[in-house]
Amino acid sequence: SRDKKEQSDFAVRPIPKGRELTSPAAADSIAGSLSALSLDDVHKLNAPADAKYAHAIFRTFDGLELDVAGRKDGTHDLVTFTAHSTAKETADEAQRLSAQFQGWEYEIPSYKYDTIFRTIDDLLKPVETPKKAEKSKKGAADKTATAPAGAH
Repeated sequence: SRDKKEQSDFAVRPIPKGRELTSPAAADSIAGSLSALSLDDVHKLNAPADAKYAHAIFRTFDGLELDVAGRKDGTHDLVTFTAHSTAKETADEAQRLSAQFQGWEYEIPSYKYDTIFRTIDDLLKPVETPKKAEKSKKGAADKTATAPAGAH
């Protein structure tokens, strides 16, 4: 999210305790993932009943929301769109977009799909393994190796 349009980087909230973003711009690629989105194919929505979907919701400052649902079908990366509005000014646009999107599924390039549906773990630096256990093992090995010859 951004608090103001003028902000350059998007914030990620909440960040799990003890973790940090890979960079201040970690979420920017997700926010920009719908720009210049090309569609590889489009067909009537016919997903299996047990299809598992990922979701991302894009909210604009003027109250327009776009819910993107995605699923993988073999080598095909498929998305559906639903528009909503939280403001009177965008209510007509949301209704028009939802009517246009309804009943259709769009195939998009894999790299775009992967960007839209990045997980929080993708945005965070890896968890470092505790070094305390490694130090104690190393210290014990050093003591054994430095014991004087013949001392038992």
